[in-house]
Amino acid sequence: MTPHGHPTTSRRESSLFPLQIQAFLFGITDAFRWMVSNTIQSGVNAMPYVVTEPCRGCKYTDCVVVCPCECFYGDADQLYIDPDSCIDCAACQVECPVEAIFLDTDMPAKWAGYVQLNADRVKMLKSVPDAHVTEKVESSAR
Repeated sequence: MTPHGHPTTSRRESSLFPLQIQAFLFGITDAFRWMVSNTIQSGVNAMPYVVTEPCRGCKYTDCVVVCPCECFYGDADQLYIDPDSCIDCAACQVECPVEAIFLDTDMPAKWAGYVQLNADRVKMLKSVPDAHVTEKVESSAR
């Protein structure tokens, strides 16, 4: 059951349905705040989104701007999502202009290796100054 008393069949549905209601009633910022606190309180690990091949060489950072948890790191090749910080909100996926972001369980098989690549690169990039990308970056800066 969701917090609103609606039956659910999966964790994904139970987290997204209340998010849609919250976004409608209270605005998107409060909805994300609710989802973050609900995820933390429930102890459920949200499934992370993963940046894949179409992002290689891409200079857009539209996806970074909408992330409520500042999950993005980047290097000269592409952006990566921190799997430990991602709350499965899908905001970045909708905003990605090159359609490079997938839920880790829904990505095309040919890009399955990007799940581990994102996790490995984020671990390495956390210690690199300026690798944590939290704002829109001009294309020449990345």
